[in-house]
Amino acid sequence: IYESRENKDNVVILDKNQLAEMKANYDGEIAFIDYYFGDFIEYLSQQKLDEKTIVIFTSDHGEEFLDHGGYWHGSTLYDELIKVPLIIYFPDSQSQIYKQRISTIDIFPTLIDRLDKDNYDKYDLTGQSLLSLIETGRFEEKPIFSATAFRCRLKYSLISYNKKIIKYINGDIIGLYNLNNDP
Repeated sequence: IYESRENKDNVVILDKNQLAEMKANYDGEIAFIDYYFGDFIEYLSQQKLDEKTIVIFTSDHGEEFLDHGGYWHGSTLYDELIKVPLIIYFPDSQSQIYKQRISTIDIFPTLIDRLDKDNYDKYDLTGQSLLSLIETGRFEEKPIFSATAFRCRLKYSLISYNKKIIKYINGDIIGLYNLNNDP
């Protein structure tokens, strides 16, 4: 537990040692996951399961280290918190990196499209399949919605094309961004 002080604007003040410890702990967590995820992938390969296993690696959130005055996660909707890794491995697909903005809500429709395509329309899917992106490189970007009320008042963000707005639920705007110029 970190002892922190708040100034008159309720901005958390951490000393440089506390911030360094937070970053070191986070780096340790990443190294831990990297090591065991590597073991998992190696096991799949050794057992020849990689030839028939779909692997998905993602995260539910990132972390903030005073980038916008906050720390850890849950109280802001800046990219350091909502932009997360996504790796999808299909046994018969080529490796490719895509730059399109997608949402984690698109993962399940992608799996249904891949594994149960004939019944795709029977599912109540909110997201969209990423198979067209994976197979053809084409993808229609849709608005991406995020929200949080953890350790803060309810706020949400909407990303559409290259614009992003972050607002409180009462309508007060926190920020409006052109992501090309101000990611």
